[in-house]
Amino acid sequence: MKNLKKYIALVWEWVYERTALWIILFLWVTFMVSLSDLSIQSSKIKEGNIECKSSCHPVSYEYIQSNIDHPCWCYQDKTTLTPAVLHK
Repeated sequence: MKNLKKYIALVWEWVYERTALWIILFLWVTFMVSLSDLSIQSSKIKEGNIECKSSCHPVSYEYIQSNIDHPCWCYQDKTTLTPAVLHK
């Protein structure tokens, strides 16, 4: 039991001495995960924008990034938008 307490104390001391390193490591991992998430989100937006553009061709379009039923809208004329159906 004494050996176990010494071992745990040794491990705790090693971890405690490197607290700044653990904080920096945690922040780096958090940054990399959020960067990856932004990259995935950006590629989804580009993909949706391309699908919207091809659905509305040759007229202009608006792609609204949101969790709504119709993210893609095609212009019928200068003031009228109609929802476009995106195939997934």
